[in-house]
Amino acid sequence: MRIDAITRAHASNVLRARDSEAHAANSAGFREVLGSVRTEVERSSRESWTAADAEAFAVFTDANRRTESGGHATFSTLRTTAGVTHHASFGVAQLSIREHLGRLAQESDVHLARWGTSRAELRAMQTRGDAVVAFYHLVVDGREATASTSALRLDGSEASRIGALASAGDCAGLRAAVGSRFAATTGLPASALDELVATRALREPAMREAFAAQYLHDHGAAFDPAHRDGARMAESARQLAIAHPEIARALSVLGGDDTAATSLGHYLGVGDSAENLLGWHARAASTVCGESRFSSLLESVDATTSRARELDDFEHALAAVAHVTDLTGEARVATLARIGRIFHGAPTRAREALFVDGRLDAPRCHTRAELDTLLDAMRSGRTWSDARLAEHVAQVVAERSKS
Repeated sequence: MRIDAITRAHASNVLRARDSEAHAANSAGFREVLGSVRTEVERSSRESWTAADAEAFAVFTDANRRTESGGHATFSTLRTTAGVTHHASFGVAQLSIREHLGRLAQESDVHLARWGTSRAELRAMQTRGDAVVAFYHLVVDGREATASTSALRLDGSEASRIGALASAGDCAGLRAAVGSRFAATTGLPASALDELVATRALREPAMREAFAAQYLHDHGAAFDPAHRDGARMAESARQLAIAHPEIARALSVLGGDDTAATSLGHYLGVGDSAENLLGWHARAASTVCGESRFSSLLESVDATTSRARELDDFEHALAAVAHVTDLTGEARVATLARIGRIFHGAPTRAREALFVDGRLDAPRCHTRAELDTLLDAMRSGRTWSDARLAEHVAQVVAERSKS
């Protein structure tokens, strides 16, 4: 899609200056932000949107931002084992910091300079982040072992030894074995390996089962990921830490306070610990320029990187409904927002579910009923998130109808 293909009457809806863009006007400059977004749009082969599509995009972005962040550029509230100040995501759309950097890498050198960084600095951030992710796989989850071993230039026996030391909880042995290499490649002190090891407890099936049992004992009801109570999760996580030193260690690494306990309850209850990997990537990347300047860079670029991701999410949503002819009006707007948010959270899974062989020109659904059934199946256990989005979509539609 070319930007001039959108009707002039609705162009402001597509590139509306929301909170993040107002912030960018005070940092990198609104003209530069729009120029970068325009570049992102023009470099694609998207077909022209209708005026209704442009309006639906405006509703999606506003509602999704309210759901993700309350509409303000902020760091995620979920703590990670990388440290209290090292979060997995940031911004009005809560993109992972890793994705912010990846999208920045697609920008021109001119834009990078205006944001106060350079391609060399950005490459260094990504290199350190990728290095700590490789260590994370070897120490914490055992995934991507071959690729991680190759990325760190280790041989098979070294990688196996890392895994064995981590599994045994031998932090001193791990530091002795790879502490120097860890520090040189990630920019982090060798002592950070201890905190990586502490992350393992969050993934242990036995600890997850123990949390479920503790929650049932404490509250007389089974833990339900679809209806989460932060206070109850925190209480049960603290009780579990009393009986299990490894959980107590993880709670300490997360900060030891109520927010830490709630985060611990999330990891043990929901079972999604990917935030920790992303937090570690952010921590290593920030060593290149220091935490303060790293945060300032994220604040400056969020308007551009978030909007670029939102464009991608919405284009996927449009493709998913391309053959659904009985979806119109406000129902189409709400469905596009729902699909866009699904792509925002799990793009690979969404593409596999909504398209034949993942091909954007081959959507699976041809009727609204088929689409609703598929979306409901995909969102089983996530109804709380869908309900929040639906509420915000209704709010945005009502507000825009009055303006």
